[in-house]
Amino acid sequence: MRNFNTPNRDLNLNLPVIDSPIYYNYYAIEHSATEADQDRSFLVANAQHGLCHIIYCSDGFCRMSGYSRAETMQRAAVCDFLHGPLTSQHAINVVKEALEAGVERHFEILYYRKDGTKFLCSEVIAPIKSEIDDICLYIINFEDLTALPTPEEEESSSNIQQSKC
Repeated sequence: MRNFNTPNRDLNLNLPVIDSPIYYNYYAIEHSATEADQDRSFLVANAQHGLCHIIYCSDGFCRMSGYSRAETMQRAAVCDFLHGPLTSQHAINVVKEALEAGVERHFEILYYRKDGTKFLCSEVIAPIKSEIDDICLYIINFEDLTALPTPEEEESSSNIQQSKC
């Protein structure tokens, strides 16, 4: 039986029940992120306040960028902390425009890790809509392209593997 003198709490977990779409979306994304491949590099940004602050970053993003979760959280989703002298202003504008317009974009951009080393990154910005069709979150996926082998390297490694058989 429920005690009505206590706050509304989940009886299974003894946590407060919060009736908020943002809370549920964040919980769902955090749960999905822990179940997802640990090597994936992505951020989740809140779109509700116009500034698009980062509210979650994956372990893969921390490894790729060299920044800890604490250093990444609450920064702007344009990821200006990854920009460096050779980062294209055009690519920066693509990021800003995608976040302002609420549209999905896929592009390549040159970023810099915390230690100053540069890396070419394939980035996808995807808006997430609520039940009432408002954009509430952005998922920003990153793939480090500098780690990918060139076609020549792939061919030579397949030749080496074939010669061992």
